[in-house]
Amino acid sequence: TTGMNIMEDQRRDRRKPLIYQLKVLDPKTKHQIGHLSDLSKNGCHLVIDHPIKRNDNLFIAIENVLDIEGGKTLAFSARCKWSRSDDQNDPMHTHYDAGLEFQNLPTDVKEIVQSFG
Repeated sequence: TTGMNIMEDQRRDRRKPLIYQLKVLDPKTKHQIGHLSDLSKNGCHLVIDHPIKRNDNLFIAIENVLDIEGGKTLAFSARCKWSRSDDQNDPMHTHYDAGLEFQNLPTDVKEIVQSFG
């Protein structure tokens, strides 16, 4: 779609598809709220179970499947740059797509996130 092409043109870094889905958790409850489908060093594509608004700030955690740092979850802040539902493929609105930009990742988390791609 035209909107996606514009977003791709605005990205600073090319996103890499992940070979496995990384679970995204609510850091407080540890319940899964979605998964990452691709990422770059500055952001990611989040598939989430509820709508989020553009420019919303999120605090989320990803499951550390590489077992780096003892397998702890990696929690970080991100800002929603775009969000949409897939009306054609998901008429019941059971999931939403969102483009997130990482906000002030600590150096150790940044290195781990980059190793996933």
